[in-house]
Amino acid sequence: MWKYLFFCFAMLVWAFFELSGGQDFEPAMATSVSEVSKPTDDAEPIDRSIDRLIEKKSRVPQQTLCAVLNLMITLRRQHTSML
Repeated sequence: MWKYLFFCFAMLVWAFFELSGGQDFEPAMATSVSEVSKPTDDAEPIDRSIDRLIEKKSRVPQQTLCAVLNLMITLRRQHTSML
C-alpha cells in the first residue's frame, strides 16, 4: 500500500511540475505601482442593471422562508422522536 501512495504522490508532483512550465518555468517579476495602467476617461461604464434584476428575482419572501424553516424543525423533531 505504501508503494502505491508513494507512486501516486510522485505522479502528482511530476504533473504539477510539468503543468507549471517544467524546466522552462520563469517566475513573473512583480510589477511596481507606476507600471499599473490607470483608468482612462474614455472607458465605458459597466452596466449593472442585470445585477439589480437578478437581485430582485432572487429575493425570497420572509413568510415563505419562515414557513420552510418551521417545517424543517417540525420534521426534525418528528424524526428524532421516532428514534
